[in-house]
Amino acid sequence: MRRWIVLLVAALITLSACGNPPSAASNTSINIAMGYIPDVQFAPFYVAQAKGYYAEEGLAVTINQNDIRDALVQVGQGQLQFANASGDEILLARAQSIPIKMVFQTFQQFPIAIFSKQSAGIATPADLRGKTIGVPGQFGATFIGLKGVLYAEKIPEQEVRISEIGFTQAAAVREDKVEAAVGYFNNEPLLLQNEGTPVNVIRVSEYISLVSNGIVTSEKMIAEQPETVRKFVRATGRGLQDTLDNPDEAFKLSLQFIPELATERQPQELNKLKETLSLWRAPNEANGLGYSDPQAWETTYRFLRDSELLRRDVNIQEAFTNDLRK
Repeated sequence: MRRWIVLLVAALITLSACGNPPSAASNTSINIAMGYIPDVQFAPFYVAQAKGYYAEEGLAVTINQNDIRDALVQVGQGQLQFANASGDEILLARAQSIPIKMVFQTFQQFPIAIFSKQSAGIATPADLRGKTIGVPGQFGATFIGLKGVLYAEKIPEQEVRISEIGFTQAAAVREDKVEAAVGYFNNEPLLLQNEGTPVNVIRVSEYISLVSNGIVTSEKMIAEQPETVRKFVRATGRGLQDTLDNPDEAFKLSLQFIPELATERQPQELNKLKETLSLWRAPNEANGLGYSDPQAWETTYRFLRDSELLRRDVNIQEAFTNDLRK
């Protein structure tokens, strides 16, 4: 599930595969940029690494936790093989002639939600009129999600007050600094609920189908190394399936990649992981894991163009492919 965040220092974490991998000399070196600090939202990648699925495919994988905006440029230039990014990011990048494409959509639902105390009486998007809504800033999935809901429900932005509050959404709602805030439905609202604060949650995906996060690579990589792309996608898909089948095991494996996670926070993070499972599951089993819905791409594109976030035409069909998942 991808967040944009400006990091003071880009952290590079090299993760070793478990099991009995092939010799390092025979492995193909792969780098993937996650765009956020180590977190359980990346459990499928951690599981694939820990169980040796990448190594079985002959891949020596390094997971970089750095700023996704730079990573997309690096992927387009061939400096990185893969990145974790959302549909809107890909379309905006392609509008700048960055030749990247989604090859496996991990998140089947957009994970953003607008949440508020139940006492605020905000149960539907229409209730947002006249309210102050906190966002980290005018960037990233939270801002896109809010604008998407307003767009889908035909609510002019002038009828709400958008306040930039940084990454303090739960605290801002708790302390009544804003009447509602935008965050990840499997994170901030859960924090408040766990504290005993009843909340209302408006999930973006219930009002507009936006393409969320997935594995992104360059057109050149697809053309010149399609089997390497398939191997990485296949191994990640195995990690995703294992995570869905056994989230408790996936959480334990993920802990070795999140060393700073305090023991007292682990139950909360396990709950977050379990709440995320529904975002990864394929809505149509016939399509399988990682499927990109062409209609969702069309919706995302039309929203971005109509909102003038995307200022030039982009060929949607060139932004994703479902052909490399096997």
